[in-house]
Amino acid sequence: MHRLLDAFPATHPDQSGAKLHLVQNATKQTIEQFQLTDKRTHESSQLRTGSWLRGQLLLLDLGFYSFRRLALIEENDGFFLTRLKSNANPLIVVERRKWRGHAIYLPERRLRDVLGDLTWEIIDVTVEIEFKRRAYAGKQSTDTVEFRVVGVLVADTDDYHLYVTNLPDEFTPRQVAALYGLRWEVELLFRELKSLCGLEKFHTSGPQSFTC
Repeated sequence: MHRLLDAFPATHPDQSGAKLHLVQNATKQTIEQFQLTDKRTHESSQLRTGSWLRGQLLLLDLGFYSFRRLALIEENDGFFLTRLKSNANPLIVVERRKWRGHAIYLPERRLRDVLGDLTWEIIDVTVEIEFKRRAYAGKQSTDTVEFRVVGVLVADTDDYHLYVTNLPDEFTPRQVAALYGLRWEVELLFRELKSLCGLEKFHTSGPQSFTC
């Protein structure tokens, strides 16, 4: 027990915890990255950018949300798709699609400042985002990048689900939303493992039996 506490410390002093970090290639059904850490290690620190990203699409949850990381993915010729955080209010620079009955000029305005005035089912714009680069030699520089933001109106709530991506226009806003929805297959799998198989928490003082 003490060895587990030393090797895999958790947030509570009398518990140990481990995290499995992996990147799975859904097309090839292979594992691109694999790492086992203690529970205190944030998952975003385990995603390594590099040449392996070329031509790959990463579906990221908000735990990996970082404009600097998104910029690195694009700089390595990769693609990404994630939800736009609720506190992000980027500057619109280009309206990528024109809609019939257009009466609102979007460029040069902040995205969330105009959402309440829109009634379209779909939003598709290019935004400018400012972010900080990694500190080098004790100095940290600020950079800007342009990404695509799409929004799909949710009828039940009259709110937009907003996504930030660098996928090209060949992917329509509804296709972008459907792609991100595939992430929930992974979420549901782990939820099932925790609830049905008891894998979220178990005692280590004796033999364990699992129902799965």
